[in-house]
Parts: sequence; structure tokens; C-alpha cells
Amino acid sequence: MQNNVKKRANARQVLDSMRRYGGYRTDTALATALGRTPQVISGWVRRDRVPVDDIIPWALAHGVSLDDLLLVDVDTAREQAGDYPGGTQAAELVRYQHATARVIQHCKRQALELPGWQLTAVIDYAYRHRLDAAGVRELLSLLDNTNTGDETCE
Repeated sequence: MQNNVKKRANARQVLDSMRRYGGYRTDTALATALGRTPQVISGWVRRDRVPVDDIIPWALAHGVSLDDLLLVDVDTAREQAGDYPGGTQAAELVRYQHATARVIQHCKRQALELPGWQLTAVIDYAYRHRLDAAGVRELLSLLDNTNTGDETCE
């Protein structure tokens, strides 16, 4: 079962989210996009503060909600900190379970029927790309009009 408890993201998590949503591979690329230097970015991480004056215009320009940038699931934060018994393997299993739960939950909400192979592919995609609930919903809406399979998401 997915834990929907959110907590404030630290500066590193905010910057990682901005990189992921913006398609930047490095902090240097993100710094350039923000009109800042890499040293400014590393200062934000050291102080654990990212100025709102930089976050809001960036979020608006990229169509990303502030919640997606500034809040993280408690389980995601634990996973990133390696705070699961069993280490990385256990954290990956938990992340896969959460991806599975998100996909199945949205299939049921949309009364969407997917063939078994496609359901597995969607779960794997959601896991690999770390899709949140909105990402899963968008992915499934793309598939909704293209499927005629007789297996359900159950």
C-alpha cells in the first residue's frame, strides 16, 4: 500500500527534481538554465536553501507544480537515504511495489482494461522513470484509447 505522507524536500531533492523535470543531466546544466553559476547551486545545497525567486519562475516555465518540486513522499525520502532494512535491494523492491500500486489504482479508477503484457510494461515504465501519480495517470490516459484487451488490471 502506498504511503501518501509528504514532507518538505531538502535542497538536493528540489534541485534533483528540477533537473529531472527539465531534462538536465547535471547541476551545471541546471545552473546555466537558471542563469546561475554551478558554485551558486552548490551553495544552495550546502545551506539547504533554494530561493523561491528561482523556483517559482522555473516551475511556471516548465509546467511543474510546486508540490512536485517542494514535497517528497516520506517513503521516497527514506529510500533516497537508504533507510530501509535490507539496504538498496529492499528500497528498490518498495519502490517497485509503489509503482505497481499506483498503476493498478489508476487502472481501476479509469476502468481501464490492459492486456497482462501491457500492464507489466506500464508498471516497469512507471518504476524505471519514477513516475508519480500524475505521471501514471497521464501515461494511462495515452493508452486508454488504444486498447481492446480482455484482461483487466486486477
